[in-house]
Amino acid sequence: MQAIGHPLCSSATGNSVPEVFYIYLLPMNILIIDDHDVILKGTIQAFQEKYKAPKITTALTANEARTKFSGLQDLDLIVLDLSLPNHANEQPTPNVGIELMKDFLKSESMPNILVLSTNIKPVVRLKALINAYGGGVTMMDKGQSTEDMLQMADIALRGSICWPQQVKGWLNKEAFRKEFDMQWIEVLKLRVHEGLHDKAIAKRLHVSERTVRNYWVRLQDNLCLASDPEKDFHMQIYIAAKELGLLE
Repeated sequence: MQAIGHPLCSSATGNSVPEVFYIYLLPMNILIIDDHDVILKGTIQAFQEKYKAPKITTALTANEARTKFSGLQDLDLIVLDLSLPNHANEQPTPNVGIELMKDFLKSESMPNILVLSTNIKPVVRLKALINAYGGGVTMMDKGQSTEDMLQMADIALRGSICWPQQVKGWLNKEAFRKEFDMQWIEVLKLRVHEGLHDKAIAKRLHVSERTVRNYWVRLQDNLCLASDPEKDFHMQIYIAAKELGLLE
């Protein structure tokens, strides 16, 4: 797949909003791994409706997934249920899915990964591998909406690593805060506390305006926020950052 990112710099107030859209020039290559046939079919349908003529490969077990993964080239996205059996007719367990995900995280091809499972808590065990990973990784509960799933897929496809709020509660908060560059936080403080726009912030910090916009995108990605045209972009980031204790 080839993707072109287009920054859209407009909002209701006329302020710069770093929002990225992707135009997929070639059919996406997706591997969906789930041992529940009904859920598998629903996931396939959602991606077929979202993306133009995606090439979708499926697997019901971890063993089948490894075999198919080794034969795929230019894989754009893996959608993974953690509760899987190793082989057909075996009992599915999260440990099997975690070991499979670990293999993906260690692969040279570094595919983007969306974990879609009824229990995503075990992913915390792979925190170090995920934070060092070169591809995108997002995760969500199966009980969330199809719209949420597609938004999380888009976040993974842009190469972002996204820890949802419920997962952040299981992580060590102090360690998680260290993943946010203090320069990013300073941009947020200057915007919210002093009311400065990107150009003035760039002048204050002695960086380019483009760098400031990139900081906003990094804050958005690390806070796991999807773009919502009905909400103020900067206020969304401020609220999420405050909840995490980044502004204390």
